[in-house]
Amino acid sequence: MSDDNIQSGIIRERLAMRLQHRGASRLLRVSRILRAREILGLSDKQLVQLRDNRVELAQKLIKLTAEIRTVRFDSLNTLATKPVNFENLRKNAKSISDLRLQRKTAVIDAFEKASNVLDDKQKQKLHEFIAEWVDEAWGDEDETEADEAEE
Repeated sequence: MSDDNIQSGIIRERLAMRLQHRGASRLLRVSRILRAREILGLSDKQLVQLRDNRVELAQKLIKLTAEIRTVRFDSLNTLATKPVNFENLRKNAKSISDLRLQRKTAVIDAFEKASNVLDDKQKQKLHEFIAEWVDEAWGDEDETEADEAEE
């Protein structure tokens, strides 16, 4: 077995293990592309672009998370005052939902932008890895459902 195949297997195994604990949404992280840099054969220019994309995403996620926390604090404050303003609580719940959606779409947008840095051959390799990770995560999900059905 070649070193590339061994390395590829190790990376796939580690990433699949992380999926079990964090969910499939973690597939769309720019860091996943960077971790597979040797297998994908990324150039120095591509690495710089991908790192910039990762930083841009991290900054956006930090801001959105801070906004979510601010709205949560407002909700707690609303609950502590008499009479409770239920309309404000509803408005805050909707704001939190909208901000979470923005956070999820920011990850998707960043991954799309990052994948556009890759050439066609690299995109194909990345797609193959993602398909394998999804299959592995899906297999674990089936086992979990089977375990739950037995209980």
